[in-house]
Order: sequence, then structure tokens, then C-alpha cells
Amino acid sequence: MARRPKASTVGLWSGAIDTYTALNVRNMKKNYASLIETQRNMIGLQREQIELSKIGFTATLGALSNVRDLTVASMGMIVELDEKLQELSNNQWEIAQHFERIEQREKFHAEMRYSVFLANQALDRIEIYSEDFPAYAFYQVEELEKIVEQRDVRAVHFSYVSTDEMNNAQNMLNRLERLKSELILRLGD
Repeated sequence: MARRPKASTVGLWSGAIDTYTALNVRNMKKNYASLIETQRNMIGLQREQIELSKIGFTATLGALSNVRDLTVASMGMIVELDEKLQELSNNQWEIAQHFERIEQREKFHAEMRYSVFLANQALDRIEIYSEDFPAYAFYQVEELEKIVEQRDVRAVHFSYVSTDEMNNAQNMLNRLERLKSELILRLGD
């Protein structure tokens, strides 16, 4: 067999290296294309994330706006509730004062009734001993008259209560005046 020339071995080596290099370049091109495609995909994903972030940010701003509106509405309702509670408190205070005035008026009328009752009892006792002791009876009538004036017992005080109460007070006052007049006449004789 014949041998190949030496130059052709160099050619073989050169061809093998060229083939290896071509394969490496082709692989590098594939890798580069793959890297570019990956980079494009990454950029696309980043853009999608940015769009989603924008949407989320817009939604968050919308939610914050809704929360702000809700807070403003709540504050408005709280102010309105406070005004109504203040009005209710004022009405309650007026009602309490009204009942207190009624209670004081009833207490005053009760004291007046009791004064009329005691004055009538005193007049009954004075009439009993006025026949035998007119001077002492006159003194007692004057003392009773001072007490009636001090307590300001008048029929008009019973105008809110009833006509019977008013008549009872006026009858006691008339009786006191009548007894005093009778005693003055008796003592004058």
C-alpha cells in the first residue's frame, strides 16, 4: 500500500480542527441564540411584572381611596352621632330639671297643706279655751298669724293643685281673721 504524503496528515489535522472549530462555533451560536432568547423571555417577564405591579399599584391606590372615603364617611357619621347624643343629653337634662321642678312644687304644696292642717288644729284648740281665756287666745291667734305670714300660706299657692285645696286654705285664713276679730271685740268689752 501506498502511503500518504505528510502534507496530507497536516491537512487531516487542519480539517479536524476546522470541523471542531465549526462545531464549537455552531454550538456557540446555538448557546448565544438560546441566551438571547432567554434574555428576551426575562425582559418579557420583567415587563409583565412591571405591568402587574402597575395594576396592583393602581388597585392599591383605589383601595386606599376607598379606605379614605370610608374613613371620611365614618368621621361624618361620628360627628352626626355626637351631635345627636349631645341633643339627647340636653333633652334628658331638661326632663330631669322638669321633674325636679315638679317635685319641688309638690313638696311646696305638701308643706302648705301641712301648714293649713296645723293651723286648723291650732284654731280648734284656741276656740276651745277662747271663752275662758280670751287674752291668751288672742295672743295665740297673733302668734299663729305670724307663722302663717312667715310661711306665706295663701290660697293662690293651691291654684295648681285643686279648687278644694284652695278653698280649704282660704277657709283657714278666713277663720283665723274671724277669730281674731271676735277676740278683739270680746277683749274690748
